[in-house]
Amino acid sequence: MDHSDLIPNLETAWIIVKLFREAAATSWGPTKLARFLNGDADIPEKFKPFQPSTIAYWLDNPIYFGELLWEQNATGIVDDMRVVERNAEEDMIRVPDFCEPIVDRELWDQVQAVRQMRRDRIAEARRCKAEA
Repeated sequence: MDHSDLIPNLETAWIIVKLFREAAATSWGPTKLARFLNGDADIPEKFKPFQPSTIAYWLDNPIYFGELLWEQNATGIVDDMRVVERNAEEDMIRVPDFCEPIVDRELWDQVQAVRQMRRDRIAEARRCKAEA
């Protein structure tokens, strides 16, 4: 049977670890974290520039603690525009222990808690602004 294993890239995995540690330590969002990585002299220029959207994707991706999440979103075309919608949790496929983790689950969960706190603050600020 032919198959492939997903293994960490030793040339770049340390950057992901550094990103998660900095996110947990500072509570920064993707923009500041991208600036942090882009300004890091230890990271080779061939991996730069880092974009905030990529940083956000990495921080939310459970593959970094070893879990595969499949079918998180559904896409379609509505009025000639691409539409992306999140699937219901029961429609997603999760494969625990899919691959070797790059960050431990505790660190990943810590970053998720920080990101949720930031999302909640932003939502509250928007709600207050809309009511004013």
